[in-house]
Amino acid sequence: MADPAFSSTPNDGLTVAILLCTYNGEQFLQAQLDSIAKQSHRHWSLFVSDDGSTDGTLNLIERFASVVGPERVQIFSGPRRGFSQNFLSLIVRPEIDCPYIALADQDDVWLIEKLACAVAAIKDHATTPALYLGRTRYIDGQGQVLGESAVFSKPPRFANALVQSIGGGNTMMINQQTLERLRAIVHPLDVVSHDWWLYLLVTALGGLVYYDCRPWVLYRQHGQNLVGMNTSLRQKWHRIQMLLAGDFRRWNDRNIKALSLIRPQMSEQICAVFDAFVYGRQQGLYRRVTSMLAARVYRQTNLGNLGLWFAILTNRV
Repeated sequence: MADPAFSSTPNDGLTVAILLCTYNGEQFLQAQLDSIAKQSHRHWSLFVSDDGSTDGTLNLIERFASVVGPERVQIFSGPRRGFSQNFLSLIVRPEIDCPYIALADQDDVWLIEKLACAVAAIKDHATTPALYLGRTRYIDGQGQVLGESAVFSKPPRFANALVQSIGGGNTMMINQQTLERLRAIVHPLDVVSHDWWLYLLVTALGGLVYYDCRPWVLYRQHGQNLVGMNTSLRQKWHRIQMLLAGDFRRWNDRNIKALSLIRPQMSEQICAVFDAFVYGRQQGLYRRVTSMLAARVYRQTNLGNLGLWFAILTNRV
Protein backbone atom coordinates (compact mmCIF):
# COMPACT_ATOMS: atom_id res chain seq x y z
CA MET A 1 0.00 0.00 0.00
CA ALA A 2 1.33 3.43 -0.98
CA ASP A 3 2.27 5.94 1.66
CA PRO A 4 -0.56 8.54 1.81
CA ALA A 5 2.03 11.31 1.40
CA PHE A 6 2.73 9.94 -2.09
CA SER A 7 -0.74 8.77 -3.07
CA SER A 8 -1.00 10.98 -6.16
CA THR A 9 1.10 12.86 -8.65
CA PRO A 10 -0.09 16.48 -8.51
CA ASN A 11 0.22 18.52 -11.69
CA ASP A 12 0.24 22.28 -11.19
CA GLY A 13 2.57 22.96 -14.10
CA LEU A 14 5.67 22.34 -11.98
CA THR A 15 5.87 18.55 -12.17
CA VAL A 16 9.38 17.16 -12.57
CA ALA A 17 10.23 13.95 -14.40
CA ILE A 18 13.23 12.45 -12.60
CA LEU A 19 15.27 10.26 -14.94
CA LEU A 20 17.31 7.61 -13.17
CA CYS A 21 19.60 5.25 -15.09
CA THR A 22 20.68 2.13 -13.25
CA TYR A 23 23.07 -0.76 -13.63
CA ASN A 24 23.90 -3.04 -10.70
CA GLY A 25 23.44 -0.14 -8.30
CA GLU A 26 22.10 -2.05 -5.30
CA GLN A 27 24.90 -0.98 -2.95
CA PHE A 28 24.05 2.74 -2.91
CA LEU A 29 20.70 3.05 -4.66
CA GLN A 30 18.50 3.08 -1.56
CA ALA A 31 20.12 6.28 -0.27
CA GLN A 32 19.39 8.02 -3.57
CA LEU A 33 15.78 6.84 -3.60
CA ASP A 34 15.31 7.99 -0.01
CA SER A 35 16.66 11.44 -0.88
CA ILE A 36 14.24 11.72 -3.82
CA ALA A 37 11.34 10.86 -1.53
CA LYS A 38 12.39 13.59 0.91
CA GLN A 39 12.51 16.41 -1.66
CA SER A 40 10.73 19.58 -0.59
CA HIS A 41 9.40 19.87 -4.14
CA ARG A 42 6.80 17.10 -3.99
CA HIS A 43 5.54 17.16 -7.57
CA TRP A 44 7.62 14.54 -9.34
CA SER A 45 7.50 11.23 -11.15
CA LEU A 46 10.38 8.77 -11.46
CA PHE A 47 11.39 7.14 -14.75
CA VAL A 48 14.02 4.42 -14.51
CA SER A 49 16.01 2.91 -17.36
CA ASP A 50 17.85 -0.21 -16.21
CA ASP A 51 20.72 -1.44 -18.36
CA GLY A 52 20.47 -5.11 -17.42
CA SER A 53 21.13 -5.23 -13.68
CA THR A 54 21.77 -8.67 -12.23
CA ASP A 55 21.75 -7.66 -8.55
CA GLY A 56 18.89 -6.37 -6.41
CA THR A 57 18.55 -3.01 -8.17
CA LEU A 58 15.12 -3.66 -9.68
CA ASN A 59 13.80 -5.09 -6.42
CA LEU A 60 14.75 -1.85 -4.63
CA ILE A 61 12.97 0.24 -7.26
CA GLU A 62 9.85 -1.91 -7.10
CA ARG A 63 9.75 -1.59 -3.31
CA PHE A 64 10.20 2.18 -3.66
CA ALA A 65 7.24 2.27 -6.08
CA SER A 66 5.09 0.44 -3.57
CA VAL A 67 5.84 3.16 -1.00
CA VAL A 68 5.46 6.29 -3.14
CA GLY A 69 2.72 4.85 -5.37
CA PRO A 70 3.21 2.73 -8.50
CA GLU A 71 1.68 5.46 -10.69
CA ARG A 72 4.70 7.64 -9.88
CA VAL A 73 7.35 5.16 -11.06
CA GLN A 74 7.92 3.65 -14.50
CA ILE A 75 10.71 1.20 -15.34
CA PHE A 76 12.16 0.61 -18.82
CA SER A 77 14.90 -1.58 -20.26
CA GLY A 78 17.98 0.37 -21.32
CA PRO A 79 19.84 0.00 -24.64
CA ARG A 80 22.95 -1.52 -22.98
CA ARG A 81 25.33 0.81 -24.83
CA GLY A 82 26.80 2.65 -21.85
CA PHE A 83 25.52 5.19 -19.34
CA SER A 84 25.30 8.17 -21.71
CA GLN A 85 23.29 6.29 -24.31
CA ASN A 86 21.08 4.99 -21.51
CA PHE A 87 20.27 8.56 -20.43
CA LEU A 88 19.75 9.79 -23.99
CA SER A 89 17.44 6.88 -24.77
CA LEU A 90 15.40 7.66 -21.65
CA ILE A 91 15.17 11.40 -22.31
CA VAL A 92 13.58 10.93 -25.72
CA ARG A 93 10.95 8.39 -24.59
CA PRO A 94 7.46 9.71 -25.45
CA GLU A 95 6.11 8.55 -22.08
CA ILE A 96 7.98 11.42 -20.42
CA ASP A 97 5.71 14.45 -20.61
CA CYS A 98 6.57 16.90 -17.83
CA PRO A 99 7.59 20.56 -17.98
CA TYR A 100 10.87 19.81 -16.18
CA ILE A 101 13.27 16.89 -16.48
CA ALA A 102 15.93 16.21 -13.82
CA LEU A 103 18.72 13.66 -14.21
CA ALA A 104 19.76 11.42 -11.32
CA ASP A 105 22.64 8.99 -10.76
CA GLN A 106 22.06 5.77 -8.86
CA ASP A 107 24.77 6.26 -6.23
CA ASP A 108 24.36 9.91 -5.19
CA VAL A 109 22.29 11.64 -2.50
CA TRP A 110 20.19 14.75 -3.12
CA LEU A 111 19.87 17.44 -0.49
CA ILE A 112 16.27 18.29 0.32
CA GLU A 113 16.05 21.55 -1.71
CA LYS A 114 17.69 20.17 -4.86
CA LEU A 115 14.59 20.01 -7.07
CA ALA A 116 13.02 23.16 -5.65
CA CYS A 117 16.09 25.28 -6.41
CA ALA A 118 16.41 23.92 -9.94
CA VAL A 119 12.76 24.58 -10.77
CA ALA A 120 12.94 28.09 -9.32
CA ALA A 121 16.00 28.87 -11.45
CA ILE A 122 14.44 28.07 -14.84
CA LYS A 123 10.66 28.28 -14.40
CA ASP A 124 10.46 31.82 -15.84
CA HIS A 125 12.12 30.74 -19.10
CA ALA A 126 9.46 28.48 -20.59
CA THR A 127 9.72 29.92 -24.11
CA THR A 128 13.42 29.19 -24.65
CA PRO A 129 15.66 26.16 -24.05
CA ALA A 130 16.92 26.22 -20.47
CA LEU A 131 19.42 24.13 -18.52
CA TYR A 132 20.12 24.17 -14.80
CA LEU A 133 23.40 22.71 -13.52
CA GLY A 134 25.69 23.23 -10.58
CA ARG A 135 28.37 22.15 -8.19
CA THR A 136 28.55 18.95 -6.18
CA ARG A 137 29.83 17.92 -2.76
CA TYR A 138 32.01 14.81 -2.92
CA ILE A 139 31.41 11.96 -0.49
CA ASP A 140 33.03 8.55 -0.12
CA GLY A 141 31.38 5.16 0.00
CA GLN A 142 30.46 5.68 3.65
CA GLY A 143 28.97 9.13 3.08
CA GLN A 144 31.89 11.11 4.55
CA VAL A 145 32.49 14.48 2.87
CA LEU A 146 35.68 14.64 0.77
CA GLY A 147 35.36 18.17 -0.58
CA GLU A 148 33.46 20.16 -3.20
CA SER A 149 33.79 20.71 -6.91
CA ALA A 150 35.37 23.91 -8.16
CA VAL A 151 33.45 27.17 -8.38
CA PHE A 152 33.22 28.44 -11.96
CA SER A 153 32.84 32.19 -12.38
CA LYS A 154 33.01 32.72 -16.13
CA PRO A 155 29.73 32.87 -18.08
CA PRO A 156 28.39 29.52 -19.33
CA ARG A 157 28.43 30.19 -23.09
CA PHE A 158 28.84 28.22 -26.29
CA ALA A 159 32.51 29.24 -26.62
CA ASN A 160 33.08 27.53 -23.27
CA ALA A 161 30.87 24.52 -24.02
CA LEU A 162 32.90 23.70 -27.14
CA VAL A 163 35.94 22.90 -25.01
CA GLN A 164 34.58 22.08 -21.54
CA SER A 165 31.69 20.42 -19.75
CA ILE A 166 31.08 22.40 -16.55
CA GLY A 167 28.33 20.45 -14.79
CA GLY A 168 27.65 16.80 -14.10
CA GLY A 169 24.45 15.25 -15.37
CA ASN A 170 23.58 14.42 -11.76
CA THR A 171 23.01 18.14 -11.14
CA MET A 172 21.06 18.89 -14.32
CA MET A 173 17.49 19.91 -15.05
CA ILE A 174 16.11 20.89 -18.47
CA ASN A 175 12.79 22.40 -19.51
CA GLN A 176 10.21 21.36 -22.10
CA GLN A 177 11.75 23.53 -24.83
CA THR A 178 15.08 21.74 -24.46
CA LEU A 179 13.34 18.37 -24.48
CA GLU A 180 11.55 19.19 -27.73
CA ARG A 181 14.83 20.20 -29.39
CA LEU A 182 16.44 16.95 -28.21
CA ARG A 183 13.62 14.87 -29.62
CA ALA A 184 13.87 16.58 -32.99
CA ILE A 185 17.35 15.09 -33.49
CA VAL A 186 17.77 11.58 -34.85
CA HIS A 187 18.82 9.08 -32.18
CA PRO A 188 20.98 7.24 -31.22
CA LEU A 189 23.42 10.15 -31.25
CA ASP A 190 27.17 9.59 -30.95
CA VAL A 191 28.23 12.17 -28.37
CA VAL A 192 30.93 12.01 -25.72
CA SER A 193 28.54 12.30 -22.77
CA HIS A 194 24.91 13.21 -22.27
CA ASP A 195 25.68 16.06 -19.85
CA TRP A 196 28.26 17.71 -22.09
CA TRP A 197 25.81 17.36 -24.99
CA LEU A 198 23.05 19.14 -23.05
CA TYR A 199 25.41 22.05 -22.29
CA LEU A 200 26.45 22.22 -25.95
CA LEU A 201 22.88 21.98 -27.23
CA VAL A 202 21.36 24.68 -25.03
CA THR A 203 24.19 27.17 -25.57
CA ALA A 204 24.27 26.46 -29.31
CA LEU A 205 20.57 27.33 -29.49
CA GLY A 206 21.03 30.54 -27.51
CA GLY A 207 19.17 29.20 -24.48
CA LEU A 208 19.58 29.90 -20.78
CA VAL A 209 22.20 28.07 -18.73
CA TYR A 210 21.85 28.65 -14.99
CA TYR A 211 24.97 27.67 -13.07
CA ASP A 212 24.30 27.23 -9.34
CA CYS A 213 27.38 27.65 -7.16
CA ARG A 214 25.56 25.97 -4.26
CA PRO A 215 26.11 22.19 -4.13
CA TRP A 216 22.81 20.32 -3.76
CA VAL A 217 24.11 16.87 -4.76
CA LEU A 218 26.30 14.58 -2.68
CA TYR A 219 28.37 12.98 -5.44
CA ARG A 220 29.60 9.61 -4.26
CA GLN A 221 33.14 8.54 -5.14
CA HIS A 222 33.81 4.82 -5.22
CA GLY A 223 35.58 2.15 -7.23
CA GLN A 224 32.86 1.81 -9.88
CA ASN A 225 32.65 5.52 -10.81
CA LEU A 226 32.94 6.04 -14.57
CA VAL A 227 33.48 9.77 -14.06
CA GLY A 228 34.68 11.18 -10.77
CA MET A 229 36.14 14.15 -8.97
CA ASN A 230 38.98 16.14 -10.51
CA THR A 231 40.74 17.74 -7.57
CA SER A 232 43.95 15.82 -6.84
CA LEU A 233 47.24 16.06 -8.76
CA ARG A 234 46.88 12.41 -9.74
CA GLN A 235 43.44 13.02 -11.24
CA LYS A 236 44.65 16.10 -13.10
CA TRP A 237 47.63 14.15 -14.44
CA HIS A 238 45.29 11.45 -15.71
CA ARG A 239 43.39 14.07 -17.72
CA ILE A 240 46.64 15.47 -19.10
CA GLN A 241 47.53 11.96 -20.26
CA MET A 242 44.19 11.71 -22.06
CA LEU A 243 44.90 15.05 -23.77
CA LEU A 244 48.35 13.86 -24.90
CA ALA A 245 46.85 10.62 -26.20
CA GLY A 246 44.49 12.56 -28.46
CA ASP A 247 41.27 11.89 -26.53
CA PHE A 248 40.29 15.58 -26.48
CA ARG A 249 40.54 15.86 -30.25
CA ARG A 250 38.50 12.69 -30.77
CA TRP A 251 35.86 13.98 -28.34
CA ASN A 252 35.62 17.21 -30.33
CA ASP A 253 35.23 15.25 -33.57
CA ARG A 254 32.17 13.53 -32.15
CA ASN A 255 30.64 16.67 -30.65
CA ILE A 256 31.14 18.64 -33.88
CA LYS A 257 29.39 15.94 -35.88
CA ALA A 258 26.39 16.12 -33.54
CA LEU A 259 26.36 19.93 -33.51
CA SER A 260 26.32 19.99 -37.30
CA LEU A 261 22.82 18.52 -37.14
CA ILE A 262 21.51 21.65 -35.44
CA ARG A 263 23.63 24.25 -37.23
CA PRO A 264 20.59 25.55 -39.20
CA GLN A 265 19.00 26.46 -35.86
CA MET A 266 22.01 28.40 -34.58
CA SER A 267 22.12 32.20 -34.65
CA GLU A 268 24.57 33.97 -36.94
CA GLN A 269 26.77 34.80 -33.98
CA ILE A 270 26.86 31.22 -32.70
CA CYS A 271 27.55 29.92 -36.22
CA ALA A 272 30.54 32.26 -36.47
CA VAL A 273 32.00 30.78 -33.26
CA PHE A 274 31.28 27.20 -34.38
CA ASP A 275 32.68 27.67 -37.88
CA ALA A 276 35.87 29.34 -36.64
CA PHE A 277 36.43 26.48 -34.19
CA VAL A 278 35.82 23.79 -36.82
CA TYR A 279 37.95 25.56 -39.44
CA GLY A 280 40.85 26.19 -37.06
CA ARG A 281 41.15 22.54 -36.09
CA GLN A 282 42.00 21.64 -39.69
CA GLN A 283 44.64 24.34 -40.30
CA GLY A 284 48.33 24.86 -39.76
CA LEU A 285 49.63 26.59 -36.67
CA TYR A 286 49.14 30.24 -37.69
CA ARG A 287 45.58 29.88 -39.01
CA ARG A 288 44.70 27.51 -36.18
CA VAL A 289 45.70 30.10 -33.59
CA THR A 290 43.98 33.00 -35.36
CA SER A 291 40.79 30.96 -35.81
CA MET A 292 40.69 29.94 -32.15
CA LEU A 293 41.25 33.56 -31.15
CA ALA A 294 38.34 34.51 -33.42
CA ALA A 295 36.16 31.81 -31.84
CA ARG A 296 37.19 33.05 -28.36
CA VAL A 297 36.97 29.57 -26.87
CA TYR A 298 37.77 29.40 -23.19
CA ARG A 299 37.78 27.18 -20.13
CA GLN A 300 36.72 28.20 -16.64
CA THR A 301 40.10 28.30 -14.88
CA ASN A 302 43.55 29.69 -15.66
CA LEU A 303 45.07 26.21 -15.49
CA GLY A 304 42.35 24.92 -17.78
CA ASN A 305 43.09 27.66 -20.31
CA LEU A 306 46.79 26.80 -20.24
CA GLY A 307 45.84 23.23 -21.09
CA LEU A 308 43.49 24.41 -23.82
CA TRP A 309 46.14 26.51 -25.51
CA PHE A 310 48.66 23.70 -25.24
CA ALA A 311 46.11 21.56 -27.08
CA ILE A 312 45.60 24.27 -29.70
CA LEU A 313 49.34 24.78 -30.28
CA THR A 314 50.02 21.03 -30.53
CA ASN A 315 46.98 20.34 -32.74
CA ARG A 316 45.22 18.25 -30.10
CA VAL A 317 42.02 20.32 -29.88
